[in-house]
Amino acid sequence: MPAVHAHARPYRDRAIVYLLLATGLRREELVNLNLDQVVLGTRSDAPSKKLVTAALLREARSVQLVQVHGKNRTLRNVFVSAEARVALADYLERERPVDAAAFSQAAALFLRATSVRLTTNASVEERSGRLAVRSVNDIFTKIGHWYNGELKEDDPRRLATFHPHLLRHTFGVSLAKATNAEELELQRRLGHLSRKYIKVYTVPAAEVAAGYVEQV
Repeated sequence: MPAVHAHARPYRDRAIVYLLLATGLRREELVNLNLDQVVLGTRSDAPSKKLVTAALLREARSVQLVQVHGKNRTLRNVFVSAEARVALADYLERERPVDAAAFSQAAALFLRATSVRLTTNASVEERSGRLAVRSVNDIFTKIGHWYNGELKEDDPRRLATFHPHLLRHTFGVSLAKATNAEELELQRRLGHLSRKYIKVYTVPAAEVAAGYVEQV
């Protein structure tokens, strides 16, 4: 393994990206997840009494995030793709135990690095180890810089911005294709009470639409 900064959590950050892309979760929904909401199988509607392990994640044929709290007090279950399960298993095996050991009750799925100093106005949740929403924004900003850094200035694939909601948008477009834009299914999977928001996630984002031109 190459040397990384003390604050760096590459397996955590990779798992976050894969999970957002595979589920369409919002940033707030992601950081509010607890480890016991990762449930094996397809039938459970409640947090697990037995915490999932990296080994179980790699062996499982299906995995859910259950009782995801969305906007307007919505609750939904979402399935986790095979690639996201592997990424999450790597994080649970290689990084999370190190940070979890520093907190008496580390319930959150995604934890902040214990080497990061908290500000005086940090929330109770952050003090218990939970990753902050602003930290997710920082992760995506850095990834965007790295991605653009490998491209020329005039390359049409360069991103104006790279943010978590872009992956939710991408998930919505992919889900619309897979379900023939079935409104009720899109509404359920994206966690909306109203159908009027569905078009926002089924119309390709500008960055995605620009990429279509290059594929012609």
